[in-house]
Amino acid sequence: MFKFDFDCVVIGSGFGGAVAALRSVEEGKKTLILEQGKRFNDDEFALSNWDLKRFMWAPLFNFLGPCRLSFTKKFMSISGVGVGGGSLIYANTHRTPDKTVLEAAPWQLSHQNWFEELAPFYQKASQMLGVVPNPRLTPADNYLHQVSEAIGCESTFTPVDCGVVFPEHNGVEDVFNSKDVDDPYFNGEGPKRSSCNYCGNCMVGCRYNAKNTLEKNYLFFAEKKGAQIRPLSKVVAITPLNNLGEAHSNGDGAQGYQVKVEERQGWLKKRTYYVTVKSIILSGGTVGSVPLLIKMRESGLMPNISSRIGHQVMTNSETLVTVTNFANREEDHSKGVAIGSEIQVNAETRVQVVRYGKGSNAAWLMAPNVPLTDKVDGRKRWQTFMTYSFRHPLKLLRLLNPANRSNKSIWLLVMQSKLAYFRIESARPWYFLFLKKHWTLSLNSSDSNHDGYFPVAQEVAKYFSVAMKGEPANLLPEVLFDMPVTAHSMGGAVMGSSSHNGVVDHAGNLFGYENFKVLDASIIPGNLGVNPSLTILAMAERAMSR
Repeated sequence: MFKFDFDCVVIGSGFGGAVAALRSVEEGKKTLILEQGKRFNDDEFALSNWDLKRFMWAPLFNFLGPCRLSFTKKFMSISGVGVGGGSLIYANTHRTPDKTVLEAAPWQLSHQNWFEELAPFYQKASQMLGVVPNPRLTPADNYLHQVSEAIGCESTFTPVDCGVVFPEHNGVEDVFNSKDVDDPYFNGEGPKRSSCNYCGNCMVGCRYNAKNTLEKNYLFFAEKKGAQIRPLSKVVAITPLNNLGEAHSNGDGAQGYQVKVEERQGWLKKRTYYVTVKSIILSGGTVGSVPLLIKMRESGLMPNISSRIGHQVMTNSETLVTVTNFANREEDHSKGVAIGSEIQVNAETRVQVVRYGKGSNAAWLMAPNVPLTDKVDGRKRWQTFMTYSFRHPLKLLRLLNPANRSNKSIWLLVMQSKLAYFRIESARPWYFLFLKKHWTLSLNSSDSNHDGYFPVAQEVAKYFSVAMKGEPANLLPEVLFDMPVTAHSMGGAVMGSSSHNGVVDHAGNLFGYENFKVLDASIIPGNLGVNPSLTILAMAERAMSR
């Protein structure tokens, strides 16, 4: 009998991969976690997002930070890279989608009773992540409450649930960024922890051991129970094995797989090696898993992957707007947890208050702010913007200036559950024909039309600006190119009932192959309208329990 190097290889260590790794090793499987990003100690995170080398992921320039920007013609995606995946830079926020979302057609295509079946796994994931309500509201949260009163949805205003060790919770009231205490979640079996100091830099990386990233729970216990984690290890190819244990594209995975890995050993220096494994769990997220599966299908190494791969890529139908009070020197909006509260404006739209910590003003440079620009009289937004800019150049320059913005500005994250999606495909860049193919994004006639203009977001921004006495703004890419910014890309390898309408089944099993699961945001079939982290965790828990 052929001897494998590992029983299970988990590719990626984000919300899906961390769950898969822990549950796999608990089943007694020899488990390897391959993560293309680096492993961070808390004090290695950037002090602010101006420290691009520590914050951004751009390996060509030797930037190995946890934040990756992916650009397409239709949207800009923010995702996490490193041991812990998106949990390293997400806003700690855990929300469950409405029942109507999980009962919608895209979900029912693969399975019935999602709402009922996921309920215990939402609870299980919440316990693992230490989810509690945000205990400290700020002036920005109060402004959002005023907005809810003005538009008639006051009953929906609520502090968000967060995966954070707050000083008001968990018996650590005496710890305020001063010393670590015994683990407050797992009967002392977890890592020592400290508590939140409300610095606001959750999305840059928590330096204070207060954020419940996956390294503090799922990955901690996976490693403690025997899993091996290899950072800076990128999977570049997967090939099924045949009956002789040889890598061959005519295999179906029943005999296992060979995984080709590139290990980064320095700037522009790498080592390539191969691992044989009985089963694979792919958890690289939409911007990681989908391009890899497209590559494997088109290269002929895994030709049985569904032709639906790359279809139905979504942005959670979300956009960001900002409001800035340039005159107020009394309120410091950089203080607080990254996302503090939310309202539900209508059946398909939620709005949350978002902040960056003091000094982390580079976000206003990466996504420049311009005056709030509506669609008027049938004109393109960029035309309206250009006209306004010529008439009010000083206002434009003031909004474009990133200086001290984290103190004066609040972001509003608007998420919708309406169905809108794109398609990812592999293409060769027109500008360098000799380059290898890479993933790009197109909008096809068969796709659901995606509009980068969100009237409800414009309306909320105006109400918020009145409450805050500030200036509302859109992001430049959205106004000029109809390109929203999302931190919640999902889909592309969606669940279905067969390979004709999906890439995986309801438990993440890859159609056309055995012993191969995909467990990450890419299998989600429809926009959630809420932060997806808890749903990814719950879906992974459910899949690993079957």
